[in-house]
Amino acid sequence: MIVECPHCYTRVLPSADGACPACRRDTRDMTGADRDRTALAVRGGEALPEFCCDCAGPTRRFVTIRHRTKGEQSAPPAWLMVLAYVTFGLIGPPEGASGRDADEIVIRMPQCESCAARDGPQLLSMNTESLRMTFAVHRAFKQKVAEASQAAASG
Repeated sequence: MIVECPHCYTRVLPSADGACPACRRDTRDMTGADRDRTALAVRGGEALPEFCCDCAGPTRRFVTIRHRTKGEQSAPPAWLMVLAYVTFGLIGPPEGASGRDADEIVIRMPQCESCAARDGPQLLSMNTESLRMTFAVHRAFKQKVAEASQAAASG
């Protein structure tokens, strides 16, 4: 059965002895685990409700987290672009030649001043393909994100 590890917040299939394959701690042992926290995946540019990600209290303060997924790329010369169009125009560009500039994940995570004084939002992982970051957040904040998402979808 897949569970969320109470220590690293990763969704895992524990081993027979209950060990998390990600952090190796026992998923059945709640010692030292913060039961108020869970993982939340956030897509770049996603609007989040005005509640602190760490304590779920109301806030209008947001922390911007940026991550560049590819190195800075300079634009190819114009003559090369024309040659590429003439050569590949009918069949499309070669794989990996999308012409896109460097991708960047930008998340505006709500966090109140008192929680920010302790530490910034806790980043757990990043998926550069889907432009998402996963954070450890308060369970009540995750619920508010789900409610806001449902309200936006229905109205």
